[in-house]
Amino acid sequence: MHALTRFRERYGLSLKEFGDRVGVTPAAVWRWEASVRFPRPQTLRRIRLISQGELTAADFVDPVSSSSFDAVIGSPPLHTAVTASDDQIDLAGSLP
Repeated sequence: MHALTRFRERYGLSLKEFGDRVGVTPAAVWRWEASVRFPRPQTLRRIRLISQGELTAADFVDPVSSSSFDAVIGSPPLHTAVTASDDQIDLAGSLP
């Protein structure tokens, strides 16, 4: 169960009630709980304030799900390796 779901249930808040406090739709809250989306930074600050620090950005990251991880920090940089077949390298070892 998502930390946000546990928080809402502990305090008896519906998706709508929590969304109203944070300034988003109930659908947005559902997406966060389902790990479909990640709250924006300004929204995360409001969530942290409203929850008095009980909920933080770390609560929205599923360490197993790379899509959640990518949503938080962005996709890792891609490093393209330049390779050449033997016939493309001259005898000195430089590329043509």
